[in-house]
Amino acid sequence: MAPREGPDPPPTDAGRRVARRIAGAYLLFGLAWIAISDLALVELTEGLPGFAGGSLIKGGVFVVITTVLLYFLASKQLQAVPGPAPAAPETGARRLGRYGPVVVFGALATLAVALVIAMFSHEANEHRGLARNDLIAILELKAGQIELLLAQRQATARSYSRSRGLRDDMTRFSQRRDPKAVSGITNRIEELRRDLEFDAVLVLDPSGRLVAGAGPDEMRRVSPALAAEAARSMTAGTPVSHFLHRDTQSPDGPILFDYITPLSATAGHTGSVGAIVLRENARGRFFRMIQEWPTHSATAEFLLVRRDGDTALFLNDVRHGKDTAFRLRRPLSEVNLPAVSAVRATTPLLMDGTDYRGASVVAASRQIAGTDWFLVTKIDRDEVLAPVRESAWFWLGTLLCMMLLAGLGVGVLWRQQMQLVVAREHADANERVALGKHLDLLSHHANDMILLVDSDARIVEANERAVERYEYPREVLIGMSAVKLGAPQEATQLGARLAEIRERKSASYESLHVTRTGRVFPVEISGHVVETAGGQYIQAVIRDLTLRRRAEEQLRKSEERYRALFERSLDCVYVADLEGNFLDANRAALDLLGYHRDQISEVSFRTLMSPEELQRAMTALNAAVRTGNQPETLELRLRKKDGSEVIVETKSAVVYDDIGPCAVQGIARDITERMKAETALRESEQRFRAMIEQSISGFYLIQDGKFAYVNSRFVEIFGYASPADIVGKSPSDLTAEKDRALVAGNIQRRLAGEVKSLHYTFSGLRKDGTEIDIGVHGSFTIYQGRPAIIGLLQDISDRKRAEDEIRRYVGQLEQAMQSTINVVATIGELRDPYTHGHERRVGEIAAAIATEMGLEHNQVNGIRIAGYMHDVGKIAVPAEILAKPAKLSKAEFDLVKDHAQQSYDILKTVPFPWPVAEAAWQHHERMDGSGYPRGLKGEEIIIEARILAVADTVEAMSSHRPYRPGLGIDKALAEIESCRGKLYCPSAVDACLRLFREKGYRLPA
Repeated sequence: MAPREGPDPPPTDAGRRVARRIAGAYLLFGLAWIAISDLALVELTEGLPGFAGGSLIKGGVFVVITTVLLYFLASKQLQAVPGPAPAAPETGARRLGRYGPVVVFGALATLAVALVIAMFSHEANEHRGLARNDLIAILELKAGQIELLLAQRQATARSYSRSRGLRDDMTRFSQRRDPKAVSGITNRIEELRRDLEFDAVLVLDPSGRLVAGAGPDEMRRVSPALAAEAARSMTAGTPVSHFLHRDTQSPDGPILFDYITPLSATAGHTGSVGAIVLRENARGRFFRMIQEWPTHSATAEFLLVRRDGDTALFLNDVRHGKDTAFRLRRPLSEVNLPAVSAVRATTPLLMDGTDYRGASVVAASRQIAGTDWFLVTKIDRDEVLAPVRESAWFWLGTLLCMMLLAGLGVGVLWRQQMQLVVAREHADANERVALGKHLDLLSHHANDMILLVDSDARIVEANERAVERYEYPREVLIGMSAVKLGAPQEATQLGARLAEIRERKSASYESLHVTRTGRVFPVEISGHVVETAGGQYIQAVIRDLTLRRRAEEQLRKSEERYRALFERSLDCVYVADLEGNFLDANRAALDLLGYHRDQISEVSFRTLMSPEELQRAMTALNAAVRTGNQPETLELRLRKKDGSEVIVETKSAVVYDDIGPCAVQGIARDITERMKAETALRESEQRFRAMIEQSISGFYLIQDGKFAYVNSRFVEIFGYASPADIVGKSPSDLTAEKDRALVAGNIQRRLAGEVKSLHYTFSGLRKDGTEIDIGVHGSFTIYQGRPAIIGLLQDISDRKRAEDEIRRYVGQLEQAMQSTINVVATIGELRDPYTHGHERRVGEIAAAIATEMGLEHNQVNGIRIAGYMHDVGKIAVPAEILAKPAKLSKAEFDLVKDHAQQSYDILKTVPFPWPVAEAAWQHHERMDGSGYPRGLKGEEIIIEARILAVADTVEAMSSHRPYRPGLGIDKALAEIESCRGKLYCPSAVDACLRLFREKGYRLPA
């Protein structure tokens, strides 16, 4: 920098002593402040998001206060003149100088306290916001549980309302009130009550009177309200799935939760013959489920309310009251109550208010779908803000104590300083020294390069950043022409730009500069004219743009990457306005629809859809805009530009800006081939059914002493060309002479009713006159209102051929069973294409492991079948959860975990010769009991399930999933090896490792 005129006077011994005292006091105070305040913050704001902000504000307050105090003390102390100064008379200026620091300290202390109060006020708002977010999440979780329960109970009621036996009993009862019919109905509903674990099951006649009931007496009472509701349900023919009520005739009785489903008549009758009522005591599982709060809270609770006239009626017992269900009401005029606001609102609600106790609360609410109920979640505001308030009071007290201690310490030091030092003025000798001090100050705080250039474009001053960046020694940089700093391509313009700065007094521009080593870098230059008595200079502040340009380049590349993801997505991605006009679409969407990008303005929902499809799509979109919910997944038939049609599955989301909903963004997938595959699958099933129904035995129908029908196998046995050659003939025409009497007699015995059916053998007569041994089984029947004989026969003359045919038939049955299993697995995989082939591969791997373990062939086949069927329960899991490409929430994962129970419920009714249903139920159990759904462990888990657990883990880890790529077989084998004996069966793990590592087994394709 430029030299200063005159040396500074050396400090005196007294100055050094006072300086050491000030430095020591500053050090001790600073260490104490930082240690104590940080410990207090950690202790008081633990778990709160405001700790970082509080620590930052505290540190800033400390730096401001101590910097100001040191300025007042050190600015006088370090420039003291030698020796003590003579006492000066007490003047107003000296009095102000003495008490000035006290005034400044008091003002800054007040500011610090105000900042802390503001910080905790902001923290309280943030904490209340977090509490609101938690309330909304808990509300959605609980509302989803209630809606799922209602849907399950409604499905159960509908299923049992279709019971043929119960409807037959009620139909007979409606025709004749027979006590036996009542007994039969009672037995049926008692079994139903035990199976479904309801508190009671009632059957009512069309007038609402009780026909039969199962359960405790107090639960079998039919109130007038239930009778009226059941009558409405039977009249309308629709079920009632959420009739929650309290019997007004028994005010101390239970709260009843009824599911009412009408029973339709059978045997040609029409209308309802009664209703079945599935009843629960609402104070049992239902209220416990509602009142269960997911976290510990002293005041939080759920309220279930509905509008009842001009009041809001509380349907469940409140936490801070006793027996309030259907007793507690609040008029709709009390709009500050969350329960009242909930029933008055048409959309989900988030509010602050006062609850039924008069306490201030934070609350959220929304309607339970398909009901007139509203679920309200609330928590006391005092509980929400308690941690913040306690922290605020303690921290404020700590801060004031620290301020007081700091003030006392500084006051003592200030008193000593006022007695030891006097101020003296220190002025610059010339303008060059003043400019040098100016640049010195900038050098300590600026990250930019600063140059002082004279009228000849020569550098007269430069800060340390400029010396460092341009890589010139200071003595070389000072005096060098500023033109040499410009890159060669910019050097010719530098003189003109300096002239522009002098003319306009100030200017900014971008350029390229070069270092001493030749490295070129971009800069932004802000030049200002500085005029002094010694002449005119240009102060140039130069900012290195290297990092900014690099960030801009990274941002550009990031945008290109995201655009590439948009364009290269295999699914169709589009953006449209709220009228359905396309704003943008990726290449997949344009290719599917047959449009070019410059034709995107021509694409809209109206051009792509028929009027019916357009109405469906716009109805879903408008409902989403109106309610704030996302549109449901739709399957739509679209018309391409060339007129052909394509079927897509689309999922969309409403896009919002600062004003509100502005557009819709969606992802569509071409499912045309999938729909064709499903159609082909149905046709294949029909053909398969036809094949099963065909028999390898001869089928015949005898009526009026003649053959009325024979199948192709019958024709083949007797050597005729077609069924027409036999129809109309007498059975004796196809019987050898010696057995005609036997055949005729057996036919007559069945027609006369002596026997129902007969099995015997006789000698048949083929068309060419040869005799064959025939085994026949026939039974009496009524065909088209007249007696007939229907039966099967087989050529038993060639035993070997018959045995071959039997074996082929058994093989067909086994193939039929395997095909049925494959069909079931294929249906599940159509809902979850990401796990296509998973069940088949698990079955093959499990069979290989079982074979390696030395199990019997029949047991190995059973394990293979169990593998094919183990995930059939996923058909009950929503497809969007199975294909979700991100981490599942707890509620979503709980739904997925339920697939093991669903698999068991589906398979338990199939009479497999192996424990297929039990294996599917247990395949997620683990040896240490950490599995689900029952937490079985060790030998409690059957061997089939233990083998499936190993095979399922190996296949799942090796295969791709929507939320991750496949991990490979090596990691899968390492996983089961590391958890051998803990999670997985040791013998199954050892067999699997031998297969892959020693015997070269490979995963099935």
